Amino acid sequence: MRAATRELREETGLVVTDVEELGSFGGSDAYTVLYRDGSTEAYEVTMFATIIDDSRWQPDGAEIAEIAWFSSAEMPMIDLAPDMVDIVPAAFAWFEETT
Repeated sequence: MRAATRELREETGLVVTDVEELGSFGGSDAYTVLYRDGSTEAYEVTMFATIIDDSRWQPDGAEIAEIAWFSSAEMPMIDLAPDMVDIVPAAFAWFEETT
């Protein structure tokens, strides 16, 4: 959890507490990278929930180019990366179940 907290702060400037692992995603083509030489690599994404202590954010400009908040109603209008098609709806479902 410390690594998730550190990475979030480094890449977005957000200060968070109470990080909780919610689930892992992977195992489909959406979680596979195809390199120019034809080799492939599979990866897994872990989803976390947290409480934001300091809501001032600033993308680091290297790994994160843009940060925005959006509602579940706005989600269909957002062009999600293939690996986020499963993760973002799961995050909204978790949020709606817990609030």
